[in-house]
Amino acid sequence: MFLTSAVFAAVLSLAACGRGDRDPGVEAGSLADEAIQAMRDDLADDLLSFGGTGGLARARLTPEGDLLIDGVAVAMDAEQRAAALAYRAEYLRIAEAGAAIGIRSAELAKDAVAAAITGALKGEDDAAIEARFEPTTARIRAEARALCDSLPRLKAAQDAFIAAVPEFAPYARFDRSDFDECDVDG
Repeated sequence: MFLTSAVFAAVLSLAACGRGDRDPGVEAGSLADEAIQAMRDDLADDLLSFGGTGGLARARLTPEGDLLIDGVAVAMDAEQRAAALAYRAEYLRIAEAGAAIGIRSAELAKDAVAAAITGALKGEDDAAIEARFEPTTARIRAEARALCDSLPRLKAAQDAFIAAVPEFAPYARFDRSDFDECDVDG
């Protein structure tokens, strides 16, 4: 494996700081947890945007459940707003879970690279290094599988939103193939 001296030095500095030697199953207080919390805070206040391409006006769904199409609010009653908020909640739950899995996976990869280099320098067996990370890998894989298994809830919330507010139909971008193709193990 070829590493440039800058990359090698950066990875060695990570390993020297003990990041590669820490228990890979301990995530409390990690940079990943901090990033996930920051993302969670941002998502709660964000407008969800749809469309805006191919002649489709931009639509936005506010944290309060207002649907704005090309900047104009669609009139909604309490039942329609409840459907909008339920869809928004599912959408954000999926986005947050997916991003969290990605952040944790990136942190795991960084730690694994540092451990592999440190292990190679110490003559540690590859299987021993992999075994140290297996619990975290299994946990991330289980989170991804749970995310795939929960995608039908997003589809159901989207369908209920469309049924309640037909103006949203052109913006619906989630279909059955999305969760049929979700494969963690393949």
